[in-house]
Amino acid sequence: MNTRSSNTIPPVDNHYWIADGEEVWKDPTGRTPEQQRVAALEAYPDPPPPEATKAIQAPSHPSPPPTFEEIFAPLQSLVGLDAVKDDLMALYDAAYSIAAVAKAGGRIEEMPTLHMAFLGNPGTGKTTVARLCGAMFYHMGFLKTDMFVEVDRGALVGAYIGKTEENLRGKIAAAMDGVLFIDEAHALFKKDSPRDFGGDAVNILVKAMEDHRHRLVVILAGYSDEMHDFLDSNSGLRSRVGRIVEFPDYDVEELVRVFEQFAAKSGWELDEGGLEALRRTIATVYKSRDHHFGNARDMRRLLDRVRERHGRRLRTEGADDPRIITAADIPETIASAPPRKRRDASPPPEDYDDALV
Repeated sequence: MNTRSSNTIPPVDNHYWIADGEEVWKDPTGRTPEQQRVAALEAYPDPPPPEATKAIQAPSHPSPPPTFEEIFAPLQSLVGLDAVKDDLMALYDAAYSIAAVAKAGGRIEEMPTLHMAFLGNPGTGKTTVARLCGAMFYHMGFLKTDMFVEVDRGALVGAYIGKTEENLRGKIAAAMDGVLFIDEAHALFKKDSPRDFGGDAVNILVKAMEDHRHRLVVILAGYSDEMHDFLDSNSGLRSRVGRIVEFPDYDVEELVRVFEQFAAKSGWELDEGGLEALRRTIATVYKSRDHHFGNARDMRRLLDRVRERHGRRLRTEGADDPRIITAADIPETIASAPPRKRRDASPPPEDYDDALV
C-alpha cells in the first residue's frame, strides 16, 4: 500500500481520505483510514458516494524495504555495463552509510551530489539506466518519488525570449523529487550560434541543479566528445555534475547476448547454426562501425531483418518448430531488405482516360 499526503484533497477540513486502488491518502491529523472514512461519510449529503461506504483495512504487515538484490536486479539484468554498475553500486554504499548514521541518531545535513552525465554512443543503455536510476534512488531513500521526466532540446528551447525559461521551469517542476533526464543535452549548446536560446536553458538548469540538489536529480546524456564540450560551456555546469559515467560500445559477444535477449522476448530460440551465423554478421558489422554505430539499436534493426527472413521461410518452406531461428534467417548485414522488383505494368485500357473523368 502506498501512502501519500492528503493536503491537496478537498472536503472535510482539507484532511480527507480517498481510496484509489491500493493507494490511501494519509491524514495529517493522525486518523486511521477507517476513521477518515466514517468522518467523510458523516460529512457527505445523502446518498454518499459508493466508495465511501466501503470499509478500509490498514495493512497488518507493512512491506519491508527492498533489499540490495531487489533494487539492483533490473540493472544487473542488462548486458555488460560493468563500470556503470560499479558507479551506481557506489551510490548505494553512500545511501547505506547515510541510513546507518541516521539510525544511530546522527544528523545528516549534507547529501551526496547525484547529478550525473552519461556519455556514450547511441544504443549503449544510457536512457535505460537513467530510467532505472529514478526507481533506484527512490528505494535508496535519496528521492521522495520515482518520478522520471525525459526531455530533449526540442522540449526545452523556445523560439522567442522567455519561452525557454518557461519550458525548462515547467519540466523542473514536473520532475521535482525525482529525475530530470535530458537526452542529447549537448544540443543545448551551440558554439557558433551566440543568439541561440539554448544558453538560457543551461543557465537556468545550472541554478536549479544547485537550488534543488536535495530534491532533484539531473541526468545529462549525449555523445562523449560533444558532452565534454557542453560541460565546459558553462563555468558552473561541470562542477555541479557529481559523476561522469562512460557507456562504452558493446563488444561482439555482448551484442550477441543483447540480440538473444531481444529474440527471447519475441518467443524465439536460435539453433547452433543460427547462433554461429548471428555471430558472423555481428562481427562484420562491428568491424565496420563508425561514430554513428547504434549498438543495441542496431541489434533491434537486425531483429527486424531476421523477422522478415524468418517469416518468408515459414511461408514458403514451413517448419516443424516456428520458434527456432536458423542460419537461413540471419542476414549478412543489417541493411534493409532490398525493394522488390515491380511487375511489368500492363498497358492501360483504351478507355482509361475516360474512366478517370
